[in-house]
Amino acid sequence: MRSACVARGVRHARRGAWAGQALVFAERGYHCLVQDTRGRFGSGTGEFFPIAHEREDGALTVRWLRRQPWCDGRVGTFGISYMGLCALAAVGGAGKLGDPP
Repeated sequence: MRSACVARGVRHARRGAWAGQALVFAERGYHCLVQDTRGRFGSGTGEFFPIAHEREDGALTVRWLRRQPWCDGRVGTFGISYMGLCALAAVGGAGKLGDPP
């Protein structure tokens, strides 16, 4: 099992700098998830309302990652600008991250 990291944002998750940043983490042994926010590109559902759902949706993503059999329960986030806001919102809504998943 290994730790995981997640980046969530409004730019297309499968393109651009996100892929390069995720690769850096993956090369260092992390599982890395890059996710579009609700209503954006590959999210598959909902409408995008800036900031409105980032805490709830991000927390769900962090909790999901922590429960995966390949994750050791430790999840980090990364990002700047809106991605940074998403990172802070995700960990702020995920509860006590030191507790078992």
